[in-house]
Amino acid sequence: KLALNINRSPRRGGVPFARRSGVPFGRRLTDIVDRRATGVLLRGKMGTRTVKADGEVILAAGAIQSPKLLQLSGIGPGELLRAFSIPVVVDSRDVGRNLREHRYLALQYRVTGNSLNQRFAGLGLLWSMFSYVAGSKGPMTHAAHEIGGFVKTRPGLKHSDAQIGIGLYSVTATPSGVALDKFPGITVLGYTTRPDSQGTLTIQSADPDIKPHIEANHFATEADRASALSLFRWLRAFPRQPALSRWIIEETKPGASIETDEDILANAVALGGTSFHICGTARMGSDAAAVLDPQLRVRGVGGLRVVDTSIMPTIVSGNTNAPAMAIGLRAADFILAKR
Repeated sequence: KLALNINRSPRRGGVPFARRSGVPFGRRLTDIVDRRATGVLLRGKMGTRTVKADGEVILAAGAIQSPKLLQLSGIGPGELLRAFSIPVVVDSRDVGRNLREHRYLALQYRVTGNSLNQRFAGLGLLWSMFSYVAGSKGPMTHAAHEIGGFVKTRPGLKHSDAQIGIGLYSVTATPSGVALDKFPGITVLGYTTRPDSQGTLTIQSADPDIKPHIEANHFATEADRASALSLFRWLRAFPRQPALSRWIIEETKPGASIETDEDILANAVALGGTSFHICGTARMGSDAAAVLDPQLRVRGVGGLRVVDTSIMPTIVSGNTNAPAMAIGLRAADFILAKR
């Protein structure tokens, strides 16, 4: 477990701002005049300990945990923090706001022949495991999707507005998660690349073991709803192309019952899932409301930077893995330049 340990100036009594349930901090006096992040508190099976920082504290816990830790440490919307008796270090209203995500839509089909469903069950799974261990071959070396690309879902667009993927598998929801279908199947999915909708993330307690509340707010704008409709219809039309249609037996999910615009929008969230591209919850910017300055430093607190996808002012038009690495490289330049 990780929590920031941010101390007041000695002029204000040296009262620690970060609190852990059942873990007394006591008084932490420092020789720093202004408010500054001085280290982190670690808690695990071996108990708790504080790791002091000689230079800066770099918070890179991701777009969910980073804003959560900032809020627990007194950096966030003042009204929210006071509701949980967390002393306010910086009343930064945008901590936890501006949550962006690619929510994908998916359709599944029963197909002729075989698919990876048979390669990951029963004897097929044993053979796939052997192929991978013995020669680094077989379906366990595959990516999540066999086909991917960027497409225009409607005429008149200057640039692509969606990213699509096709996986040679299909699944069914179970009480414990999902399970591969027993028949051969494929999944055709996609998401609009630049959604306008913004969500929020807020702590629900001063106890860091309590998960934050996330209001994703998918498809909240008219533009996002229109994009969802055009994307869904593009995904449904794709398997009907002559090169693929002869392999398709039937659409298994969502099926023919989802047809009208109203049906699609009413079931939009259930038709897909998260792409794990969450970002924007501690955005950088040159405006005073931004959580971070353009060098990723937390406004109002010294010695603290955030370095992960939470810093993005808006979402990128695709996967966030490479941008996250670029953020890390740029942050390294900032940190080294200071030294």
